[in-house]
Amino acid sequence: MWPTFADGDEVLFESFNDQCLEVGDIVVASHPLKSNINIVKRIAVIDKNERIHLEGDNPDPLASEDGHNFGPINKADIYALLPKHMIQGVQLRTMRERELEDDLASVAISALIIFIAMVLIASVISALIISTMSTLLRESENDSADTKAILYGKVIIIDATITSVSESSGEIDSTVILIAFEMAPGSPVIEDEKMLWAVFCPNEKTPTNDRWSNYGNLEAATTASGAGGDVDAIDSLTPGGTYMIAITLFHDDNPATDEGGCPPNKGETHTLIFALEGGGSASSWDLRYKQNINEGTQLI
Repeated sequence: MWPTFADGDEVLFESFNDQCLEVGDIVVASHPLKSNINIVKRIAVIDKNERIHLEGDNPDPLASEDGHNFGPINKADIYALLPKHMIQGVQLRTMRERELEDDLASVAISALIIFIAMVLIASVISALIISTMSTLLRESENDSADTKAILYGKVIIIDATITSVSESSGEIDSTVILIAFEMAPGSPVIEDEKMLWAVFCPNEKTPTNDRWSNYGNLEAATTASGAGGDVDAIDSLTPGGTYMIAITLFHDDNPATDEGGCPPNKGETHTLIFALEGGGSASSWDLRYKQNINEGTQLI
């Protein structure tokens, strides 16, 4: 669950007794494919059958196992809950407690050395206090920057619908998907060309090699009343604002580099990622293709 939680964090969860679950909550659940293994993941989607789709917070979708690997789980698999409105407070509190314990341990060790040596007691203690206060101030600034990074550039998808399908020799070679999205509250105002997107799909030639992709930015985004394809419509994305972007997925075959694009394939699930250029928080979404891929098919 990095960067929300770091290795070694101790976090207090509620026992899950069929409380109301919401998208954004973090849960502890049994791994559906590996017995005796528990997972800590965030709820990404609750479908109409009340099946729970889980995702990790790591911006690299390949860094850990989540719903992309094992699919949705049942409520019965969940046994602990951390509601989303409590997450930020828990994270900062546990990290600060650990940092203060480390600082106090350093002070105690230094004091013991001073006591034994009986040399320059006053000057050493003064230097230690100054150093400790500088460290705490620096770590406080880092915590603030980390908190902003979690929010900055977060994209919430409202809808994703196929608006155009082009086929060649019975295979889909290009598709346009119209995406309605919102910039999460807490994000800064972002220049539209600084917001990037990418779609990743299986490598059809060499499955063990790097996945294929299509990518671009949101320079052509429009307001919700537009068609998502006008570079002059807006210049920036505002937190809480709703926008449209039309992304084109197509074959980009390059035999020399083993690269290719990501038009839809029947029955496959591809990964759509939004990320802020130069840093910030990445948002990952599944594009689930059914056996029938037509104009008007809703993916998210």
